[in-house]
Amino acid sequence: MTGTFVWSDTLLQLAFTATGILLGLIVGAATRRVLRMTEDSFVESALTLLAPYVAWVLAETVHASGVLACVAGGFYVRRYFSAAVAPTTRLQSRAVWDITVFILNGIIFILIGLQLGAIREEILSSGLTRLLWHSALISVTAIIVRLAWVPLTAYLPRLLMPSLRARDPMPPTSHLFLVGWTGMRGIVSLAAALALPLTVSSGAPFPYRAVIIVMTFGVILATLVVQGLSLAPIIRMLKLEADESLEHEEALVRQQTATAALNRLDALMMEHWAQPDHVDRLRVHYNRRVERFAKPGDTDPDCSAQGAESFHRLRHETLTAERLMAIALRDQGVISDEVLHRVEQELDVEAIRLGIGDIRPNGSFPSPIAEATFAR
Repeated sequence: MTGTFVWSDTLLQLAFTATGILLGLIVGAATRRVLRMTEDSFVESALTLLAPYVAWVLAETVHASGVLACVAGGFYVRRYFSAAVAPTTRLQSRAVWDITVFILNGIIFILIGLQLGAIREEILSSGLTRLLWHSALISVTAIIVRLAWVPLTAYLPRLLMPSLRARDPMPPTSHLFLVGWTGMRGIVSLAAALALPLTVSSGAPFPYRAVIIVMTFGVILATLVVQGLSLAPIIRMLKLEADESLEHEEALVRQQTATAALNRLDALMMEHWAQPDHVDRLRVHYNRRVERFAKPGDTDPDCSAQGAESFHRLRHETLTAERLMAIALRDQGVISDEVLHRVEQELDVEAIRLGIGDIRPNGSFPSPIAEATFAR
């Protein structure tokens, strides 16, 4: 931008830019607190859309990294999102974000076409053959660097942390190669290129901006097409077996969450609102899950309104116990986020099916019949 480069100034600026992480965590903590104060699922979903913009604007205002602020805040909010909101909000937020990401991806590819059209003349003046050759060189460099970087990042943490090495041994070389080979470039790389300013401080055009965008597009195309189409042959050549780690984690979390629900039933069975037949039915249900790791069956009782209220409260308590156990296993590093989300979605759908999807993990049970019973 200025035409000069000073190491000390650059390092200080880089360090200050990283303060965007702190701003993102602050916004994430504030968002978590606000989510606990609200009770409307639409408002909570809107907050998850608003928070990234707040983090970005704050970071850009002080010339820190808006990207780092959004990423840090997003990680923080998602870490505590499972325990902060009701099942309905989680399901709605997933749907909202799926649609949002789809729309944003479409917009970005439209911008790609507009950018390529706008810089077509500059591309032709720079020499198309030369640009293609440089794009190929950079693509090869990116692939080689990732193939070298992945084994290094797998080896160093296990070398420095014996506990990690004991819990998660070094994966086979074939696995590391496959992970390194799947380093396709995409929208993030293009967004970085498009973020280059149009002009420098003097007002002159930013040098080689069009060339950088074209070469970035070339790297994206090369990695997506070449590496993407070669994945299936490479997997067959390496004779890799199916990865069943997620299935094992899922079986573990199902067993542990069912056990947590049984323990919660034991604690609630003496409550005056808990009907013994409902407790027994749920106990049979969870014992079956512990033994067979089966999916929850239809446990809705066909009984009176007061009996249904009692059963729904029991189901709320046991589903909450399952969810909290799954979150604890994720926090302890026993299971991954992917397994937590898979199990959590089932619990959320079950809660909505029973009509208790708006109740928070630690919220009171909003039932006029139950409240009258408890008062007596």
